[in-house]
Amino acid sequence: MNGKMKRIMALWLALVMALSMAACGSSSDTAQEPEQSEATTEDGAAETTTGAEQQNVTSGEWKNDPQAYLSGVKASEYVTVPSDYLSMQFEVEKKAEVTEEDVNGMVDNLRSIGNEVHDGDTVNINYIGMMDGEQFQGGTANGQYLTIGSGSYIDGFESGLIGAHTGDTVTLDLTFPDPYPNNPDYAGKAVQFIVTVNSVYLAELPELTDEYVTKLALHDEFGAAVTTVDGYRAFVRNYLEEQAEEDYNNKIYNKILAYLSDNSSFANELPKSMIDRYNEEVVAQMTNQALQYGTDLKTLMASYGVAEDQYPTFLRDQAVEQVKYLLALGAIADLEGLTVSDERLDSELSEVLKNDSMAEQGYTSLDSFSQDERESYREYLMRMNVLDFLKKNATITEVEAEAATETTSEETTE
Repeated sequence: MNGKMKRIMALWLALVMALSMAACGSSSDTAQEPEQSEATTEDGAAETTTGAEQQNVTSGEWKNDPQAYLSGVKASEYVTVPSDYLSMQFEVEKKAEVTEEDVNGMVDNLRSIGNEVHDGDTVNINYIGMMDGEQFQGGTANGQYLTIGSGSYIDGFESGLIGAHTGDTVTLDLTFPDPYPNNPDYAGKAVQFIVTVNSVYLAELPELTDEYVTKLALHDEFGAAVTTVDGYRAFVRNYLEEQAEEDYNNKIYNKILAYLSDNSSFANELPKSMIDRYNEEVVAQMTNQALQYGTDLKTLMASYGVAEDQYPTFLRDQAVEQVKYLLALGAIADLEGLTVSDERLDSELSEVLKNDSMAEQGYTSLDSFSQDERESYREYLMRMNVLDFLKKNATITEVEAEAATETTSEETTE
């Protein structure tokens, strides 16, 4: 799966992963100088392996098995949903109100984002240190923030990044100072740093003018060009309000999914090919997330508190949970007539094809979509149908953020 279809699937995976990953803790980046950071690979190269290479998760046989998809099974044979799914009750935090302060903050943040590195700018970088052709201890880091000109790193490191652009990889041939109190063994030695610029934050914000806004080449929801400061501020406000609405809905969807998971009964054996398919998706998504952090899947999972010998089983367990969500929602779709017909699917995919980027990715007609992409998108549409349906029928009590609880339908009816 690739292109827009993969991004759509990733959105769903992110939604259901939120429930299971929340209990595993989270990682935090700490600013580390070259002499303090840990190596992430043995050969000094960034990990670029795919999910299948990092973990032999499936044999690929699921691709030829109709039961890998909801359309190939009868959901009710695998799950019995709670009888009160039309009367769920729960609390949810109120939708965040977008304030002028929020708009101002977003406008300033966007103005601070640059493309080319200048003296005084702050950059986010990944780097790999090589000495005598080998990666050395403490010479590699990912996601580090560095202000150019601060003198935080050895001579030539910061100045060597000036002129680089976001996404560039720069090779710096440098020499450790002599003496070098941080690590006397490195004093006077030649070193090579391979640095990737992840992002650039400007030291001086550009003036917010109509000319600046016009150069951004933005368009509003109606396709009209945004060319004024007032129009830009309205554009940002609309974006923040959409994000607030999306966050609010996702909280509701997570409550619904949690309730269905806790109160449905499932068969002892679920469709293996469906689990294999989701397992492959989960591993691929988590591997991609690891690559974005400049690390590998093993290290990412360790940051969640999952040991190396446990993470394959852990990720497969997440796949099983997602299959349970799919089956529960599918069973309700069958009961409520919310399944997605071939005609509806073709209509929705035709809309997707109208996106200019689709042709660039090789999607020029409905025949361009693989069976996997078609069925994955059908399931996505069904899920949203059911989640929105259940949301409309649920009794939702909005509370302030600090007052929100994990109240479930069962708890509120006792």
